[in-house]
Amino acid sequence: MKELDKAFIKRATRITSFNLTSADFTSLKHKREIQTLYQQHMFPSFSPEKALGTITADGYNKLVSLLKKDDASQYEKLHNLSLKGVGPGEAVMYLLTKQGHLGGGSSAGVDLVNGSARYEVKAAKWKSKSTKNSVSDFKLGGGLVGMTQIETDIQNLAYELGLRPKGAAEISGKIFEQMRTSDPNKYNEIESRYQNLAGKYFGNHDTIFLQTERNQPDFGEILAIKKVRPADITMERFTSKSIKPIVRVK
Repeated sequence: MKELDKAFIKRATRITSFNLTSADFTSLKHKREIQTLYQQHMFPSFSPEKALGTITADGYNKLVSLLKKDDASQYEKLHNLSLKGVGPGEAVMYLLTKQGHLGGGSSAGVDLVNGSARYEVKAAKWKSKSTKNSVSDFKLGGGLVGMTQIETDIQNLAYELGLRPKGAAEISGKIFEQMRTSDPNKYNEIESRYQNLAGKYFGNHDTIFLQTERNQPDFGEILAIKKVRPADITMERFTSKSIKPIVRVK
């Protein structure tokens, strides 16, 4: 009888996923069990004892580097875990915190609860990789009363200035700058309303901005933890029926 290929059997029987649901990440009931599963089968350098009590960018990013060194592909799967109400990187945040659990899809602006601290989590990118003082390329949540009028007003301004056709579906950042220069009074009035509304969206809790560019060395790391105020926010561009913001974090 042919001798069995033990290396093949080991590879074929390796556990690469778990039967977890969104509800498992919204409570602490089985947190230690989930952390232990990932430690035993995917990230041997991690242990529940290494999880963070207080979330800091430096402490969190060191743990992310640890997971990626153990298994970069499994880290990416965990970062992009496809569960209802779980955004990019949120399952990793659950794993790497001692008391953190997710708010769930109906949690009204709170994505992560860690003890008494509450956080919005946004997948973002550096606006400039050289200065690293602002983040962008994300949307605000829907249902903001007054945002539709702001979006209509910015479309109309682009049309009135002859920069885009009426009701344009896309308005680039370059055209936003042209509008700011060509009619600063009107542009600033629209942006002021946008800042105030966006400020209400971010609320009084901190926002965690996570790097989600997969080909970047800091993929999955915290770019900034910031209590966002209206003065930190500017308009970047109009796309996919919404105005994307730039948020100053430093």
